[in-house]
Amino acid sequence: MDESETRQRLEKQARQAEEAIEFLKNQLESLNEKAASLGIFKAHDEAQRLRNENDKLQAEIVDLKKELSHLEAQNGNPQVSLPRPGSKPPVYAEAPPIKAYVGTGLTSESKSFAAPARGDDDGEAAAPAPAQPVSKKAETKKAVKKPAKKKEPSPQPEARPVDVSRLNIRVGKILSVRRHPEADTLFVEEVDIGEEKPRTVCSGLVPFMPIEKIQDRTAIFLCNLKAVKMRGIFSEAMIMCAENGKEKKCEIICPPEGSQIGDRVTCKNYPGEPDDVLNTKKKIWEKIQADLRSTDDRIPAYKGDPFLVEGKGVCRVPTLANTIIK
Repeated sequence: MDESETRQRLEKQARQAEEAIEFLKNQLESLNEKAASLGIFKAHDEAQRLRNENDKLQAEIVDLKKELSHLEAQNGNPQVSLPRPGSKPPVYAEAPPIKAYVGTGLTSESKSFAAPARGDDDGEAAAPAPAQPVSKKAETKKAVKKPAKKKEPSPQPEARPVDVSRLNIRVGKILSVRRHPEADTLFVEEVDIGEEKPRTVCSGLVPFMPIEKIQDRTAIFLCNLKAVKMRGIFSEAMIMCAENGKEKKCEIICPPEGSQIGDRVTCKNYPGEPDDVLNTKKKIWEKIQADLRSTDDRIPAYKGDPFLVEGKGVCRVPTLANTIIK
């Protein structure tokens, strides 16, 4: 039962109790009249019983009202006690009249707290200075607020197209390779891509080639993917390969002869600087990867535009043509 139902129940019980008291009073008066007219002494006992019941009901009403007041207070309805019939209203001391002092802006109350004015040498108090009238211009200046200046939106940088120019693909050399201690299908390579220290790369090439074909090999690597922890080891780049899922073949893409470690791989028709890190939420890599394939001449390309190292030539796939690049 919630509080509203409890409150209604208590109010109903209070009304019923008051009605019962009124009924008992009427009965008591009727019995007193009968006793007086008939001289029946038993009416005195009945009257006493009714008085006791009346006192009991009065006590119940007081308890019910207290409980009702408590529930009202809990519901945020403060209770204000009302004066009983016949009670005199409270008498408050009359406040002294407040006198205004012309020209000073002070009243009798505020003046009592004001510092006394310094007079002349003979002790006479200095006259209060006349109040300065406030001009209408000053009032209008205070009333009128200047509208807040709207901030002009800062110019947004133009959105770059999602194409292969966003990828940072570099020529690198695999310095060492080992099996991943926690994953049967992964190799762990240390790769030099022309930076101060080698990058660690995890690649799922175990099912496709022996470790000897990877050691000391030159390949191309996607270097601006977000580093990902693969079974406890962070992979900081991805080796680029051509894969034929039906034939279960995978081949490492070879950079052109004469390429140097750290050379960037680009596509001629898609110039531009790469992103620092590809946005994983916007799935930049996934959108670009959908258009990466090897051509009939086994050249990796983006929408038919070959992968190349400027001044060195195009990249090659050893044997797989018309396959996806990943």
